[in-house]
Amino acid sequence: PSRTEASAARRKMNRARAAGRTHERVRARAVVPGARVLVTRRCHDRRFFLPPFGDPRKGHAAEQTTNFYGYTLARAALKYGTQIHAACQMGDHHHLSITDVLGNRPNFKNSVHGNLARGLNGRFGRFDTVWSGGGSCDTVAPSDNESLDDLAYADCNPVTSGLVKWAHLWPGFTTYGWRFGETRTFKRPDWYFDPDNPDNPE
Repeated sequence: PSRTEASAARRKMNRARAAGRTHERVRARAVVPGARVLVTRRCHDRRFFLPPFGDPRKGHAAEQTTNFYGYTLARAALKYGTQIHAACQMGDHHHLSITDVLGNRPNFKNSVHGNLARGLNGRFGRFDTVWSGGGSCDTVAPSDNESLDDLAYADCNPVTSGLVKWAHLWPGFTTYGWRFGETRTFKRPDWYFDPDNPDNPE
């Protein structure tokens, strides 16, 4: 009875709140072309599905994971016209500082997170979820200073987490030290991405 009464009280409070609202309730987040956003996504149960290290016993090298992460990110950025300002692969989560030039952020994130999950599951012989529930945490940066703070936060995350003394020592994927406009090349993994698909360039 006490649970039923508490539920009824909550429903009554919510109805009263809705009656006093002067604007229409919007559940979806606005996707605005040109928005600068810090995207953070955590792995399920905070497990290390994005390891910045290898496991020689299973034939996994750290370079394979960082290359796969970089290729997946570059593929989605090219396909959806997204500018990448900073990115960092942290083992149990990752950070992306981006500008959503064309308003394709949902498709961009779906491509990155979906392909990372399927590829990592295939690589590690798993069949379960990779990402935590609830989706990514997206923080919009309305000013240049806040956007710069997001960039620094992503690149320096291994240092602020106490994992390395200097950001350039981080073995996982990181854009630390990259110059603006600099081009990097990532090779299509031979264990994922169909080579006959035109969306998966060499």
